[in-house]
Amino acid sequence: MSDTKTRGVNTLVRSEARRIPTDENGLVVPPSYPEFEYVEYIRPDPIPEGVMEHHMYWPERNYAGSYLAHHFRRHSYNTVWLQKKEERRLHRVAEVPVPSDDAMHRFFQEAIVLDGLRNTFNAIGDIDDALTSDIVRKSQDTRDRRTRRLSTLADIIEETARLEVIPREIRRAHIGPAVRLLIGECVSGVPREIANEYGLEPFVPERDFLATAI
Repeated sequence: MSDTKTRGVNTLVRSEARRIPTDENGLVVPPSYPEFEYVEYIRPDPIPEGVMEHHMYWPERNYAGSYLAHHFRRHSYNTVWLQKKEERRLHRVAEVPVPSDDAMHRFFQEAIVLDGLRNTFNAIGDIDDALTSDIVRKSQDTRDRRTRRLSTLADIIEETARLEVIPREIRRAHIGPAVRLLIGECVSGVPREIANEYGLEPFVPERDFLATAI
């Protein structure tokens, strides 16, 4: 390729490039509607045709020299699922900032809380599956365990109200189903501000739900 053509290509790339928006913590603002036709913040199952995983921080080489940055880039809370054509369009962006070490450390601290919520929520789902099958013999023991899990989930949801670094869109994708589960079960412990964020009215029981058989 001649120098003239090379300069033309470089000019085109620069003209298409824009800086990825970041939030007050210096983290990338996740893709969202309506700018993108398809966005999922949790891996879809099954993955639709034409959809792929998108790492919100690139190029990878910018994160290869640091153990912290490498694992930050690859964390599931820093990936979204987009249509391939839109993923390619995003990668024409020239500048994606590398967050500060402090922001990345805080991200991982918050990820522990969100991981705990996901694990507890999934454990309740496993218990529900067991209760509807023939493999549970001591159903009351299993129901009691489910009640304790619900209590733990309520405690974690209250803790999520203090999360600030993991982007709001990512938090909502994981917290929303848990909030709906607790309110649907008439469980107390969901802070009003969190319930209102999801358009739900928090349940205010006449007595503590731990004393109530579910």
